[in-house]
Amino acid sequence: MLPASLLMLLLALPAGSDPGRVEAHTNWSVDYSGFRRIAPGDELVVLAQSDGVYGNDAATGVSRWARRDLGEGFGVPTVDAARVYVGAAKGADSAVTTEQATHALDRTTGETRWRSPFWAYEGVAAASERVVGIGAMSSGGKLAVVALRSNDGEVAWSSTLDGLWKTAPRPQAAGELVLCRTQQGIVALRVADGAVAWRSAANESWADFGVHGEVTVVLGADDRRGRARGLRTADGATLWTAQLSAPSTGLAFVADDALVSTWDGEVVRLDLAKGGERWRTKLAAGSSADPLVVSEILLVRRDERAAGSKSARVWSALELANGTVRGDALEVEDKDTLVADARGRLWWSRPNLGKLCSLELRRVP
Repeated sequence: MLPASLLMLLLALPAGSDPGRVEAHTNWSVDYSGFRRIAPGDELVVLAQSDGVYGNDAATGVSRWARRDLGEGFGVPTVDAARVYVGAAKGADSAVTTEQATHALDRTTGETRWRSPFWAYEGVAAASERVVGIGAMSSGGKLAVVALRSNDGEVAWSSTLDGLWKTAPRPQAAGELVLCRTQQGIVALRVADGAVAWRSAANESWADFGVHGEVTVVLGADDRRGRARGLRTADGATLWTAQLSAPSTGLAFVADDALVSTWDGEVVRLDLAKGGERWRTKLAAGSSADPLVVSEILLVRRDERAAGSKSARVWSALELANGTVRGDALEVEDKDTLVADARGRLWWSRPNLGKLCSLELRRVP
């Protein structure tokens, strides 16, 4: 097994040539402690940890701003073109939480632009001129889908949908709609006023969902088998259904395709237009994490423990083009977080070492 500090991936080259390898080089690392939540932006990476929220230059790791006055417990940050949105709780490290709020921070300076008593447990989605989350207006308050005006934090609308729970995945923006997961299925709300635009079929239990332009993919199960369905994002109509070998909670997108990983180790690439299978690969163990797309590589976490370890899991490297397995990529501790952004950059939070690393994959002959 490769050292945890080195990411080595083998790539396919033209027939007859040495496949070579790809190494992950550390662009930079910074010392922090207690953080697991990472939100990359184009030029900024935001960290939320036990003592504050930090904005660092994505290219160099240099600190741009730090906020240590917002609270002790933080939700998942969201970064848009102008602001950083993050939930913060005061008293989170004691028996009684005294205050919960969502803060909008200036992306460049970290200064507070507004504060709302709304607390979104898993963060908010930036949608048009709104930020939308699932949570409550006060500690112990009634759960609802709440939209705040992005310019001033005032409540634009609130919808108390049936089947909400506080740790449901954050809503996903889709143009003039925002999609939410409930215990009954997916519900699409209009961003402008919160009215229900469509619902997925009743009594369907979804493991995960994702929006990619005009198609929304929802993952579910038929008995013990898995199922992926492609829905038209605009109205929820079913476009296609693909059978999987087992239920799934792992979903990613690349170009016009969906990448799905299942609990029994299958990884499938599906055409988003018709649900056709481009390739299917079987790994040694299942996965319950979303795959990560890093340039030409697909990283898939296997849920089995790494050899000789009680706390590390292995990420396998696959060729994005055809699913060929190119070996184990790296070992990541349970407390670690591995995130890939839309530009193919890889971020590795390592709380046990108190570090955040920015990694870059490079081809090596």
